[in-house]
Amino acid sequence: MIVNIYADEMFLINFVVNIAIIEIAKRILNVKVNIFRETLVGICISLMYTLFVISNLRVYINVFTMVIFNTIELIFVFKPKSFIDCFKYSVTFKLVSFSANSCLLFLTNYIKNKFSYWVLILSFIVTYLSYIVLNILNKKVIYYKINIKCSDKIVSVKALVDTGNSLVEPISNKPVIVAEYSALKDILPCKLIEIYENKKESNLMEIISSISEDSFRKSIRIIPFKSVGKEKGMMIGFVADSARINDNVINKPIIGICRFSLSKNGLYSALLSPKHLGGI
Repeated sequence: MIVNIYADEMFLINFVVNIAIIEIAKRILNVKVNIFRETLVGICISLMYTLFVISNLRVYINVFTMVIFNTIELIFVFKPKSFIDCFKYSVTFKLVSFSANSCLLFLTNYIKNKFSYWVLILSFIVTYLSYIVLNILNKKVIYYKINIKCSDKIVSVKALVDTGNSLVEPISNKPVIVAEYSALKDILPCKLIEIYENKKESNLMEIISSISEDSFRKSIRIIPFKSVGKEKGMMIGFVADSARINDNVINKPIIGICRFSLSKNGLYSALLSPKHLGGI
């Protein structure tokens, strides 16, 4: 039996599947991926695979070849920083790839080897449904360890991803990481600690005038907020040097200082916005 192979269909199918695999894998791993790199890798890998199939090189397509393709894709897209990261990304990527390829094989067999654009449409549908399911799963309670650096001092805090946290700093429009004062104490200037210890943080002018460190004074931000039982309030915040969340580093994040405890049972001491994890 002669099977016709159309290069354009094969390229499009592989491109969609590759992008779907990257999208699902990056959400499982909670890492940010450059959209340009993601698209470029999707195009290159799909083009290489298509050329292998339609040319005499198809005899070289085997498990070893596919591992090489996937490894190149993994390194270029996710940029693992250590062997452990590489192993973790590789296992996740391979599992997602296996699942996606199994679905694709099922679809092609279902239509009795009549390769058509219906497979492409179904691939889009599967990708979209996977995205919805992952979004639902991401809404469950997830905690992250954050390392906040400020003036060569670092504190580690445990944060909850709060999907309802839409607090932004009004000037830069950056999302705010809200953290308890007690968790941030080790990186704050002595004068600011003294003000909070004496419960004078409501006096904004005193805070600004009392801080002698010019660098920290310039980093202070006043963040308006609303909360239950309080229509309008002002939160003192500051611009930290960086915040590391897993393998992601946020430069110049806005940190809001919260006087009260964020968790009744002490499970976390900071709140993250989904935007800090690349969400929308």
